Amino acid sequence: MDIDPRHMQLLGDVMTYKGEVLGITRFGLAKMRDSVLQLASFEKTTDHLFDAAFHMKKDAVEGVSECIILGQSMSIGTGSFQVVRRLMMSEEDLRMKPTVFEAAWDRCYKKRGVLGRR
Repeated sequence: MDIDPRHMQLLGDVMTYKGEVLGITRFGLAKMRDSVLQLASFEKTTDHLFDAAFHMKKDAVEGVSECIILGQSMSIGTGSFQVVRRLMMSEEDLRMKPTVFEAAWDRCYKKRGVLGRR
């Protein structure tokens, strides 16, 4: 099995960019990263998420791991820019439409005479 030298260089860069050598372990990553979701993606997911919720930490969602977890496009490659184009659409066309589940839920409760979504 061969390991590409560039992968080893990248690993070395990641382990030393804070000015000291940190291992790729849960303890080393905790010192390297400020992102809650990135820490949670490695080990002890529930512990990291509970600790973040307890301390009311915020996550900027800028890294690759965080974007993958949340299903967002990453800000690298073709995702690094946005194309904005003026569309000839009315305000009504831009309004969020209910999902199939929400529409069915509303119909169900309207039949019963109860208010729909809150």
